[in-house]
Amino acid sequence: MSEDADILDLNCEVYAEKPQKDIHAFVGTYRINTVEGVTDGGLSVENVLWANTVLASGTAIGLVVYTGRETRSVMNTTLPESKVGLLDLEVNNLTKILFLFVVVLSSVMVIMKGLDANWYRYLMRFVLLFSYIIPISLRVNLDMAKLFFSWLIGRDKNIPDTVVRSSTIPEELGRISYLLSDKTGTLTKNEMIFKKIHLGSLSFGGNFHEVTSHLRTAYSPSQANIHPVILRLKTTVEAIALCHNVTPIEENGETAYQAASPDEIALVEWTDKVGIKLASRDLNSMELELNNGSRKRFLILHLFPFTSETKRMGIIVRDEETKEVSFLMKGADTVMAPMVQYNDWLEEECSNMAREGLRTLVVARKTLSAKQLADFETQLHSAKLTVTDRNEHIAAVLRRLETDLQLLCLTGVEDRLQDQVTTTLELLRNAGIKVWMLTGDKLETAICIAKSSGLFSRADNIHVFGQVQSRTEAHNELNQLRK
Repeated sequence: MSEDADILDLNCEVYAEKPQKDIHAFVGTYRINTVEGVTDGGLSVENVLWANTVLASGTAIGLVVYTGRETRSVMNTTLPESKVGLLDLEVNNLTKILFLFVVVLSSVMVIMKGLDANWYRYLMRFVLLFSYIIPISLRVNLDMAKLFFSWLIGRDKNIPDTVVRSSTIPEELGRISYLLSDKTGTLTKNEMIFKKIHLGSLSFGGNFHEVTSHLRTAYSPSQANIHPVILRLKTTVEAIALCHNVTPIEENGETAYQAASPDEIALVEWTDKVGIKLASRDLNSMELELNNGSRKRFLILHLFPFTSETKRMGIIVRDEETKEVSFLMKGADTVMAPMVQYNDWLEEECSNMAREGLRTLVVARKTLSAKQLADFETQLHSAKLTVTDRNEHIAAVLRRLETDLQLLCLTGVEDRLQDQVTTTLELLRNAGIKVWMLTGDKLETAICIAKSSGLFSRADNIHVFGQVQSRTEAHNELNQLRK
């Protein structure tokens, strides 16, 4: 369309699924009828703007699909639950019991006096006399105490900027027996620092000056007699600089990076440090600035974002200079290992990095011919047109592409511990609170972080459970541990 107003002249049909609450999913299709023919395609959550949301940048023109009660925001609106603390429930139950006791005691006193025509008057008198048994002042004193220690928490210099939003939570902390803590962002700072890269035959770490020197050689005008390892390193760093969902922005004359995952930002910042900078990015292209001042532009053909289910992400790009099409992938070693070509070092190096407390990512690559790309796009287009089980159809198409990948490297990123986390965990243990750490990282990484944070000492024995799927299996594992 040459102008935005031309959208009003389109002969277009849009199919949208029936209204539902899930804001992370949408299934739809469109069909545009023109003189030249029919154009159809699939619609997903990436093509949707929900009501009551704000467009972060740019402009958007769309078709209203859901209105009123059918919008996601209204369907997810529920009446707030009335939450009562355990101490308040106990005080309420105690008050009920004491009131019942007062009524029973008053009735006994009336019976002992003897029943007559005015027995109900004496009953009320005894109830009033014994009403002091009910601790009315207890609730007032408790509320005053809550206000007082909430005020103290807000003024505590050891925990600055703390805002007490509920007066019932602090008193419940004294009843805790088990504390379930996430690892990333709770025990650790969620500030990722690139520490190591392993290419199979060699690895780099520390300040990475050697990587910078090799890349300077790789991009030098004279390309004769360049060692194959340097060329492989160049391909690897370029893949890391391209396989992500990071957007560079300019802030006060400096380049900053925006992404949903701090791991991706750490990788892109590392490539910038060693000589390949992500200069710009939009929906359709990326531009890399090399250490020799030149730029390389890549077209983004397809992007497959990271999800917690797949534990990997992929991108298909075309080099504008060489026209080479590459399928780049990175993800957890557990899902990437079956997809890459045979190697004898990935599993061992993953375990070594995990024992150092590093978060590992496997990076792989596959060069696509024109026929392979065309076949894939045809299958992907057909999968996106399906209405039922669309995600399963798309996943099946991707699985056919995610085979025989060339393993490029294994990266290790460090997530530093929070300040005073060791002291905090020690205080919790001294208070009799059992701390459980929850994480989706590798077992070796979890054990390393648990030891370094002081969750247990290095002298403690560690029992590793098997694949526990039911309560019975958990009991059997615990019984084996007791033996």
